[in-house]
Amino acid sequence: MKIISRNDSWLGVSVTAANPAELSSQLGLINDLQLQHQLLVEWRLDYWQNFSPLSLQNGNRLLRQQLPQAPLLITLRTAEEGGRSVLNRVTYTQQLVTISQNLDWDLLDIMPAQVADWTALKNELQKSAAQQLIYSCHRLCTRTYWQNWCDLQWLSRLAANDEIIKLAVHAQTPQNSLDLLNATLKMRYQSPRPLITMAMGSAGQITRQLGPIFGSTLSFGALTAQGSAPGQLPLIQLDQSLI
Repeated sequence: MKIISRNDSWLGVSVTAANPAELSSQLGLINDLQLQHQLLVEWRLDYWQNFSPLSLQNGNRLLRQQLPQAPLLITLRTAEEGGRSVLNRVTYTQQLVTISQNLDWDLLDIMPAQVADWTALKNELQKSAAQQLIYSCHRLCTRTYWQNWCDLQWLSRLAANDEIIKLAVHAQTPQNSLDLLNATLKMRYQSPRPLITMAMGSAGQITRQLGPIFGSTLSFGALTAQGSAPGQLPLIQLDQSLI
């Protein structure tokens, strides 16, 4: 099932709850919002404290009940790429398989650089039905235009035409942001795959607002004061300013 297409402009919000009480509170905040853009919800499982199957399934059920119209992206971000889960590649791969087979999702984030056996994982995910996959790469440093372009090419080679590629980098200067936007624009014209790109940090905020002009299909706003990544604009502000 194709949720995100290459010409879309989605507004995203990350649920960063550690337990059911926090999850219920954050879902309540989302339900109270009046937004202009179509909303996609990301469940960041690297914040979730109890990884028992029952706990995950109960949280999953609550998300689906409270936000039945919003597509659900599930992400397990490792510390190596800016998340909170300290996992080796074997464990990360096993967790992805468990998530894909036991939870109800529309999109699943996969970090190829953290996968132990890429071929085996692809074979397992193909058994999961027709949801959409996002192949993501998070660089916790500044990158040149050429480095961004090479990362996007690498992700594009891994993804099928209806799958999504995502690149997040850190920006310290406006030039860092421009380098990412220009690489996004070039990939937009050379690949049929939907793109998601963003630059983290305050210097990267402009990429979150102007991303759709350059070909990025999804931009995340912050629901809480901390957000889920450095430089996220408040969700309401992003909704009002998103191109």
